[in-house]
Amino acid sequence: DYYSSGRMLMRLAEAVGRLVLAGRELTKLTGFTTRVTDLIGVLSDVNQGIYVRTGINNTIMDTKNNEGRIRTQDGIIKFENVKLMTPNGDVLIENLNFTVQSGQNVIVVGPNGCGKSSLFRTIGELWPLASGTLTKPGSGHLFYIPQKPYMTIGTLRDQIIYPDSYYDMRRKGIKDDNLNELLDKVQLTYLVQREGGFDGVQDWMDVLSGGEKQRIAVNILFHYCFLQKKKKRQIFIIMI
Repeated sequence: DYYSSGRMLMRLAEAVGRLVLAGRELTKLTGFTTRVTDLIGVLSDVNQGIYVRTGINNTIMDTKNNEGRIRTQDGIIKFENVKLMTPNGDVLIENLNFTVQSGQNVIVVGPNGCGKSSLFRTIGELWPLASGTLTKPGSGHLFYIPQKPYMTIGTLRDQIIYPDSYYDMRRKGIKDDNLNELLDKVQLTYLVQREGGFDGVQDWMDVLSGGEKQRIAVNILFHYCFLQKKKKRQIFIIMI
């Protein structure tokens, strides 16, 4: 009886443990479902040009009636009398005026909440331009390097030439020797040998260190610059 009771208690403990784990997973699933539902609702509002402030006093901003104007011009980023404002309607900077010419290096610094990220979101047209005129390069001439670079699934070569494929690389006349030259610029040539060549496949988010991922992101930009150099195009780089 003692032996049978002991086994039953052990099985009961295991069952309770599985029940607790199932409860945790169910809680995670509930959280994921809520986030997806909220995301679908926000995307629907964005498609309609409506942003809603979350809080006690909800306010609605209709982004379709903005008076701001965006002009496309290579080699320059220029803000003229721009009101930097969040989609919620919070005014961060009342009248922003500055110009960055091609070849200039500019560092944007300031305390939290002063509008640094908002500035880049406005340049990237993620946030509406409430007023004034923004002059900036067109698509394919303005690039962002995030703090946490994206590592694609695939080979080491795929990380360097992203978003191009191996077929695109060959079609454009780029060889592995060219990629080696680019890796040398960011001091990552050792990755080729360490990871089994350009065809090596790894979980790059885990295998590469934070610094290596940052340099891979810069290397992707060098790859693009290598292509644009042939076309004699100017590009702007924004590091966030």
